[in-house]
Amino acid sequence: MNVAPAHLQAVAERLLGRGPHGFERVVEVDERQRTLTERHILPVLPRLEEEFREIREGVDRSICADLAARPEEVTDVEPDRSRNRYPRGFCLPITTMALTRFVERGLGPNPSEGFEAVWRFHEAGGVVGRIWGVLRERYFQNAIQLGSHYFDVANDTVDVSKPKIEHMPLAESGFRNIRSIADFVEIGERYWGCRLLPNLHFARLIPVVPLLRLDADEGLLRPCVFGEFMRRLNVFGGFRETEALLLAAVRDGPRLPEPWPQRIEAYRRRHLPKASAVPLEGVDAETIERLCRHARQGWNGSAMPPEVMDGLWQAAKRILISEGEELPT
Repeated sequence: MNVAPAHLQAVAERLLGRGPHGFERVVEVDERQRTLTERHILPVLPRLEEEFREIREGVDRSICADLAARPEEVTDVEPDRSRNRYPRGFCLPITTMALTRFVERGLGPNPSEGFEAVWRFHEAGGVVGRIWGVLRERYFQNAIQLGSHYFDVANDTVDVSKPKIEHMPLAESGFRNIRSIADFVEIGERYWGCRLLPNLHFARLIPVVPLLRLDADEGLLRPCVFGEFMRRLNVFGGFRETEALLLAAVRDGPRLPEPWPQRIEAYRRRHLPKASAVPLEGVDAETIERLCRHARQGWNGSAMPPEVMDGLWQAAKRILISEGEELPT
C-alpha cells in the first residue's frame, strides 16, 4: 500500500477512528465481525504479535529516553507515572505510539503482511480501533479491538512481570466498556487505591471535572481529570449524570473529610486569589444546577467549545494540594 507520508494522519484516523460517539468504545461483536476476523486477522496473528513486539521495543526506548531527558514526574490521567516506574501507568502512551508506528510502517514502501491484512479487514468492514475500559473488573486498560479479537500491546503496565503483548478473543478477555461516572468511581477507587469524591469546591471546573481524587496515603488531593472516553461520556450525556451526582452529594454526601476543605481554602488563597469564593462546605445545589445548565447551553451538539474544555482541563491538571498546606487562620 503506497500512501504519501503527508496523508499519515488521515489514514490513521480512517483506520482507527470511530466517530465522535464511539471513540475508545468496544463495538459489539456480531456474526459478521467474527467471520471477517477469522478470514483476515486470525491467520496473521503470529506475525502481528511479532511485529508489535518489535515495535514495542522501539517504543520503550523512545519513552525511556524522553523520560531521562525530562526527569520531572510526568502527570496526566494517572498522576503516578514517572521514569522510575516505567512501564507502570504508561498504558495509553505506549498503545497510541505503537499504533502510530504500525501505521507508519504500513504506509512505507514495504508494508508488512500484518498491516496489509488489517487494512483489508478494515476495508471489508472489520472493526479496528483503540479501546479503553475495564479489564476483569479490576483496572482500567487500553487495548486494540480487531473485530472479535482483543489485542493488548501494553499488557505489562499494571503488573510489570506480565508479557508485554497479550491477545485473545474479546469474549474471553473480560474487557468491557465503562457504563457511567458511578461505574468509573467504583473501578477507579479499587484500581488506584484512592477515594474519588464529588467536586464541590472548584466551581468553575464542576461540569467537566466533577470528581476529586484523594490519595490519603500520599497526603495528596487533586482534581480527577477524565480521559477522552469519560470526557465524551460526560459531554454527550449533557452533563446530566455529573449534575445528579453532585446534587446527591449536597444532600447526602459523601464529602471531603476534614481538614481537606480548609486545605483547599488555603491553596485557593495562595494560588487562586482571583477565583470566586466557595464556602468551606462546598457549593450549593443552586450553583451546581446553574453551572451544569450553562454547560449544556454551551454545548453545540457535539461538544462544548474546545478552547473552553481544554482550558478547564489544563487548569485542573495544575492543581495539587498536599496535607502540608498551611491551614488558614
